[in-house]
Amino acid sequence: MKDFSEMNPGLRLELIIINEDGEWAGGPYITQLLEPVSGDETLIAMPIHRSNLVPLSTGCSIHLSFLDEKTGQMGFQAEVVKTISQERVKALRIRLTGELT
Repeated sequence: MKDFSEMNPGLRLELIIINEDGEWAGGPYITQLLEPVSGDETLIAMPIHRSNLVPLSTGCSIHLSFLDEKTGQMGFQAEVVKTISQERVKALRIRLTGELT
């Protein structure tokens, strides 16, 4: 898996916020893949913690991980490109900044 095109909408993701030094700054939070936008960009739901949305600003660095049926635990670094209100769902457009590993 090299990009978002092979990931299915509804995939459960665990999100961790990364600070400027590349270290943990918050999370883990639960979110899900909404829809791939392009090979290196996708929409995810705004993460939730204790029934509340966790707002993330444009430019925020995040690490997302998920369970792949074929390869097991996978993860990648991404950056928040834009916050979107889509119907009744708050979403984040994110861009892949590292390899899927």
